[in-house]
Amino acid sequence: MEICKKVVQCIDELGILDYNGPVYLKNISQKIDGVACAMEVHSNNITFTYNKYLKFARDTKPISKVAISVDGKTLYSDELLLKQSPLPLIYTTSNVYTNTIDKSDKYFIRIMFKIEKQFRLDLYVSDCQPCSIEKTDYICNLMQINTDKQFDLYVFQYDNDNFLALECQEKLTIIEFRKHVHAMMISLGFISGMFINSNRYIFYSGDQDFSKIENVDFILENSSVKSQFPPIARNVYGYKDFLEKDMRESLLNFSRKNKFLMTNSEFAKLCNLSSHNVEIL
Repeated sequence: MEICKKVVQCIDELGILDYNGPVYLKNISQKIDGVACAMEVHSNNITFTYNKYLKFARDTKPISKVAISVDGKTLYSDELLLKQSPLPLIYTTSNVYTNTIDKSDKYFIRIMFKIEKQFRLDLYVSDCQPCSIEKTDYICNLMQINTDKQFDLYVFQYDNDNFLALECQEKLTIIEFRKHVHAMMISLGFISGMFINSNRYIFYSGDQDFSKIENVDFILENSSVKSQFPPIARNVYGYKDFLEKDMRESLLNFSRKNKFLMTNSEFAKLCNLSSHNVEIL
C-alpha cells in the first residue's frame, strides 16, 4: 500500500530563506530599539550588514532574543554574532525560527534535510515502501522504523530539491526527538557511508499531517561526512586498488547474485543499538 505524505505546507515555509534584502533587527542592545540592515542568506548562514556607527559598545558575546522583521514576517534568533567591525558591521547566525513557542511541550515533529539528488534509501534497505507527496508524480521510498517509538524515514523530490525527512508518529518534546534523530542518522550513515548533517528544517505541529505549523527551526549547516568505503558498497570496483584480483573477482560474482542490503527490521535494531550505546554515538 502506498503511503501519502503531506509536505507542501512545510516546503512553502522554506520560501523565507529565498529572501535577500532590507530587514529590521530589534533587541540587539538594551540601548537601542532596532536598526535597519541588509540580509543575505548563504549556504550555511545568514548575514546582516549595518553601515552606520552604533552609539553603544559592541559586544562580542552572542546576542539573544533578536527579532528580525523580514518581508512582512518576523524571524527570531538566539545566537546573533558580531563577525566584523568597524564599518560595515556584519552580524551572522546559522539558526533562526519563526515563532517563540514552548519547546518543552510535546508536538508532532518533522525534520527535513536537503540531500544529494542521487541519495535513495532503497539502495541500502531492501524492503522500503512506496510513498508519494502532493503535487508530484514522483514516487519516493519510505521506511517505517519501530524502536520504542514509530518513525517514518523517507526521501522525496520537490521542484529541483531532494529531501530526507524523518518524523515520529506520536508527539514528543524536541529533546526526545533529537535524541532519536541523532541515533538514526548515525545508523543511516553507517550503512550508506554518508552522515547527513546538512541544512535542516524542524517543523512543529499539533496535528500529524502538519496542516498547521506552529514553528519552524531553520538550522543552516554544511558539515555532512562522506566515507569512500561504506559497508554496503554500491560499486565494488571502488575497491579495486585495495583487493587482490582473485578476491575482487569473487566479490564481483557474489554481488551480481546478491544485494548487500539491510532489511527494515535489521535497520531498526541498529537504530536501537545506536540510541542506547554511548560508544557508538
